[in-house]
Amino acid sequence: MIHAPVVRGRILLAACSLGFAACSPPAGPADPPAAEAPRAAPAAPAEAKTEKSAWVVERLDWHSHLQHGRTVEVRNDYGNVDIRRLAGTDATVVVQAFAQRRRDDAADESIKVSELADRTLIEIVLPNPMPSRAGPKRRVDTGVALSADRLLLVHTLDGDISTKSTPGLTNARTGSGKISAVVQAPSSLRSDRGDVSARVECAGGQHTTRVESGAGKLELFVGAGCAGRVEVEAAARLDSAYTLDASQGSDSKPRRVRLGDSPEVIRLAAPHGRVRIEKPPHWAQACKAGDASCANGVTAQTVEPGIYSGKLSDLPPAQAWKPGDPVRPASGKTKGKTR
Repeated sequence: MIHAPVVRGRILLAACSLGFAACSPPAGPADPPAAEAPRAAPAAPAEAKTEKSAWVVERLDWHSHLQHGRTVEVRNDYGNVDIRRLAGTDATVVVQAFAQRRRDDAADESIKVSELADRTLIEIVLPNPMPSRAGPKRRVDTGVALSADRLLLVHTLDGDISTKSTPGLTNARTGSGKISAVVQAPSSLRSDRGDVSARVECAGGQHTTRVESGAGKLELFVGAGCAGRVEVEAAARLDSAYTLDASQGSDSKPRRVRLGDSPEVIRLAAPHGRVRIEKPPHWAQACKAGDASCANGVTAQTVEPGIYSGKLSDLPPAQAWKPGDPVRPASGKTKGKTR
């Protein structure tokens, strides 16, 4: 077991913490046009305010320098896991966990780190997940930041798993949570009952990536550098931006999309949901070897901004955070330089 310090800090529910936010951003400008009278926001019921003040959010921090290339496994049965990429090849792994509990409940949540033979295991421990009184279950949402050259395994019970870059995620598994991930082949993503959305960046060679949803929908965005094939083993409905091989699609054979002559394979399965296969965006180009401007497997071209012609003051107000809602990561403020 690694004996690295775990730092605990309390967060006000009405404020955003450093790196992760427990509140929602405003939906638009506070002042409406001059021709209209200001519209007062509806007052929250007194009992809702009382219930919210009975809860606290505490942040647990852990970080350590691990051997380069060391595999990291994260297990969290009590909330979501959000993954960030540390710039460069820094050996540091940063974990921030946000635990919700009633003020009169014991602060018994913790981050347990164990050094196993083939990997470092990081677990969220919560001995008493039920609150002392009626109300939402306690939860612990976790953020992990690490360099892209490190292999990462993530497991949750009902929590979502998300990443917007390619930080080495090779295996993600959840019971009923959703998965939204950008991965580098080969990888394996599965949700037993939730939806899965994945962008797969291919590396070439004899690699197989598997993306599955037992009872939900599945969405695949094919990376710009992929030149192998996509095989759909099971789908209640299939929508593809690519043309399917005419000889495929029988009960005994998977339906296939051939992207090129590479032996790399992406296998999809969603027996009770829709499978949708999308092409790379028009601005995406495959990375070239040694291209320092490359990020997440593609290099981006200039994109013209869009125009919104509506009135922001007419947009519905953002829904206020309440106990039991996830504590989601704020953009780009996790300890260390992330992207």
